[in-house]
Amino acid sequence: MALQERAADELRAEILLGQMRPGERLSEPELAQRFQTSRSPIREALVQLELEGFVERTATGRVFVRPLDLDEAEQLFLVRGTLEGLAARLATGNLTGRQLQQLGENIDRMEAAAARGDYLGALGCGAEFHQMVTDACGNRPLQECLAGFRTRSARYRYVAASQAEFRPERNDEHRRVLHAFHQNDPDAAEAAMTEHIRRSSRETLAALRTHLVAAPVPPKSTRRPGAPASGI
Repeated sequence: MALQERAADELRAEILLGQMRPGERLSEPELAQRFQTSRSPIREALVQLELEGFVERTATGRVFVRPLDLDEAEQLFLVRGTLEGLAARLATGNLTGRQLQQLGENIDRMEAAAARGDYLGALGCGAEFHQMVTDACGNRPLQECLAGFRTRSARYRYVAASQAEFRPERNDEHRRVLHAFHQNDPDAAEAAMTEHIRRSSRETLAALRTHLVAAPVPPKSTRRPGAPASGI
């Protein structure tokens, strides 16, 4: 893996898991020292994270973890619902018997994870389900669009999962999508997937509002990258 990719992956994961807080500064020299590389791969990694919506750059060139934005989350989920529904429509009829079986097994794993309180694990299973559907849709532009929207919305989904906001209804909604696939019904598949995203988004946004009230964005920090974050 290239150094730029490794740095972007690790920093993205730390932001998703809350180990790097909104408003926290990311210093190119300190990150270069941490990853034992020159500043060039770090700069490229930060540009990538900026495009994905994880960090923001000030007029002076300083880079900070981007605050969570409720309005952006609402807009992302609105568009994502339409795209996910279209992917489900296009995937109908393309899925093989083995792939349908794998989707069912995925839902079983998601239910098991949620039952034992592993909400991040359940969230991961849900992401795999959606990725399998997208892989089967056969439309590359749509796949590329969804990859971007999922990356940008993942941060908000992790906030919900960290508050144990994973409901059993998500499993039932996935099963309705799978049933439509088995029935080879593209209209039903699209409707079930769109409704699933709508319901999931509504609960994620409610969890996000609670999170933002309980943990307002702190002043922009100059904490050394890699040091423990306060309150974590």
